[in-house]
Amino acid sequence: MGKPVSIEAHRFIRRMHGASQPILIQADDDQYYVAKFPVNMQGPLVTVNEVLGSEAYRSAGLPVPDWRLVHISDKFLNRNRDCWFRFKGQSLRPCAGVCFGSRFVDAVPGSAPGSVYDLLSDRMYRDVHNRGDFWIAWALDVLLLQCDSRQAVFLQGRTQTWEACFIDFGCTWPNGCTGNEIQRSMACRFFDPKIYPEAKLEMADRIYRALHLIRPDRVEDAFSGLPFGWKLDGALEHYNRILNRMTNPARLEEAAATIVASTFYREKSYLGTLPKHWNRWPQSVSAQVSAT
Repeated sequence: MGKPVSIEAHRFIRRMHGASQPILIQADDDQYYVAKFPVNMQGPLVTVNEVLGSEAYRSAGLPVPDWRLVHISDKFLNRNRDCWFRFKGQSLRPCAGVCFGSRFVDAVPGSAPGSVYDLLSDRMYRDVHNRGDFWIAWALDVLLLQCDSRQAVFLQGRTQTWEACFIDFGCTWPNGCTGNEIQRSMACRFFDPKIYPEAKLEMADRIYRALHLIRPDRVEDAFSGLPFGWKLDGALEHYNRILNRMTNPARLEEAAATIVASTFYREKSYLGTLPKHWNRWPQSVSAQVSAT
């Protein structure tokens, strides 16, 4: 994506679900965005995490919404009290300034109205043509230290098939989080494991290759264009921590191997069946497989 593009919030549409209490707005480019305030009810790293997750997913080849920097003015906030935070029966006015705006996922052109769903019946999963992306998304979330269950919306195409588009990257594990890699990985899995297609060796290889498609330079470009205030309160340290994980081959391999260890293989005897270009099975994950 490169340097972030900035737009102005023009019209308040409605509140959205989520701990950070995002809002749906229409901007001066006539597009709709889910906007998250940098100072919010969830924590100071939400907007930075959204940028890091969006750029990592996109460079790995997974579908995610476009994003923009959305300026929300004092005038906008004073005119739209419904977009204020709600806490213990009180309304708290957010700070005006630049917010993270994720393009609102709308219907595919030519499809029927109402053809975007937050959830599908498990009987419809077989019609999601990019189900395999959920395996890659899981490994990416482990790499990015995501601690919320994976969220996606499903877009129905003209041929009665569905495409998953991945959203929401705001919540990550803090430093010093407990549990081993496999235990933490379960926290960021999609809530219904039936969405994942059959685990095959070819998919393990695809996970590994997708992680190596991540473009840290694009992440750096995006982060460098963020407002200075977003980089305070530990955000710069957090960014460096995530960037180091993206650029460290051992971390990439460990993230992929964690998913393989927790799902594809349950016994040490399977370790030898990993793709040949995997130089080694990370010791930390190998020890966890031994304990299962």
